[in-house]
Amino acid sequence: MGNDPRIMLLIDQLGPEGYGILLLLDDTAQQHPENCRVELIPALAREYNTTAAKIETVIRQYGFFNISDDGCFTLQPDVPWHRKKRSKPKLPADGAAQAIAEHTGPPFIYLPLNDKTEYPVYPDQVREWAALYPAVNVEQELRNMVGWCKANPSKRKTAGGILRFITSWLAREQNKGGSRGSANKAVSGSSAAPTYDLEAYERMSIAAVPGSGKGGAR
Repeated sequence: MGNDPRIMLLIDQLGPEGYGILLLLDDTAQQHPENCRVELIPALAREYNTTAAKIETVIRQYGFFNISDDGCFTLQPDVPWHRKKRSKPKLPADGAAQAIAEHTGPPFIYLPLNDKTEYPVYPDQVREWAALYPAVNVEQELRNMVGWCKANPSKRKTAGGILRFITSWLAREQNKGGSRGSANKAVSGSSAAPTYDLEAYERMSIAAVPGSGKGGAR
């Protein structure tokens, strides 16, 4: 999967954000195929918290989509990363937002959610983000997110949209040149460069299907 030249070219040219757009388009194609129209690209850009130009680039330039004469775009049947439908993450019965079960150890930080619960961020997540966004001081940016959430309670994210919010924030910092200091090394233990680990890209770039929240607005 990671050796597909189209995906390698996409990541080289657009980075994690480009791959995230591709996965979001896949989710839209599965969940709301009626929205896969060229004239709706600006609306998709607002939903994905990116630009219409980037979405159009992903659709037109890498051979993942067919575009019909009436402006509908559909996934090519040979997409190597085509995924099964996934359900939205749910809050546990006690109402406390929790990360998925494989995370172990104490959380690094908690992000406030719109229902007054908190989403725990674990050190293994921080390490993965540090590898995906090597120019960014992930620890400090997570602290900045907590401050933003506390200062903007009406704009806090849902449990289903919080990971998209985090990765959108980190991708913007990466694209701006980053904010990396010594903190990433303290968590990750290395200064790992981005790789074509598409499992990591999928886990960290896409957290919920479109429509689960306007992730990333700040």
